[in-house]
Amino acid sequence: MTTHTSTDERRVLAIIGDPVKQVKSPATFGDYFMSHGINAVMVPLHVGEKDFLTVLKGLRAVKNFAGAIVTIPHKYLAYQAAHTKGAMALRTRTANVLAPTGKDRWAAEMLDGVGLINALRKRGIGIRGLRTLLIGAGGAGTAIAVALEQLGQVGSISIAEPDSTRARQLLAKLERAEIAGADPAGYQLVVNASPVGMGSDESPVDASRITAGTIVCDAIMEPPKTRLLQTAEQKGCTIVEGREMLLGQVEDIVRFFGLQAG
Repeated sequence: MTTHTSTDERRVLAIIGDPVKQVKSPATFGDYFMSHGINAVMVPLHVGEKDFLTVLKGLRAVKNFAGAIVTIPHKYLAYQAAHTKGAMALRTRTANVLAPTGKDRWAAEMLDGVGLINALRKRGIGIRGLRTLLIGAGGAGTAIAVALEQLGQVGSISIAEPDSTRARQLLAKLERAEIAGADPAGYQLVVNASPVGMGSDESPVDASRITAGTIVCDAIMEPPKTRLLQTAEQKGCTIVEGREMLLGQVEDIVRFFGLQAG
């Protein structure tokens, strides 16, 4: 799926969220653009939920606008705003990338889960058949769960989510899953896709109960090594940071936006 491309002017991308101070995408993509000769820049936009669609409409007037990465809490709205939806967006009914295509139309895809799978593969970490605990059933959690099942071929997935409606909605999208509590003991793979720990010293689970040798992943970007990851590492677990998950989807995102070297 490709969109506008141009080699004679800088393309502008946005990352839209609320909050947005924690995002690392502008620097990460800036480095990628520079190293690959792509004439583009990414800027963070702090946009509340009630203004999201208005901002999207306004961005269409920016002639060198190439698209947006969408983060908390807009991933469901991004999906609803799109006219063309990729396979993972359709499966999860969420989106984390939007690109303008045609007159007042948007193309959407969900790549959060793909980012985790790519990060694990790059490290040579196998997850096939692993008993998995997923914490958080929002947009990112939904994408990660579907990718773990479809692409990673993990074993059963236990969903720990305080919002029972969200938990049931995610359960309906999976083939081998159950709703469970947040006790990480006995799991072989633990993934935090909730905002607990973002900019704080909190942990979404009692990390002292994680079994030694477990693979522990955290989608949170700030701090880079959350309390969950710190404790897991001290117990001898393999850890995957949020930045690795972001880097795992950079190439897919650049390809989705149709960007190329100038």
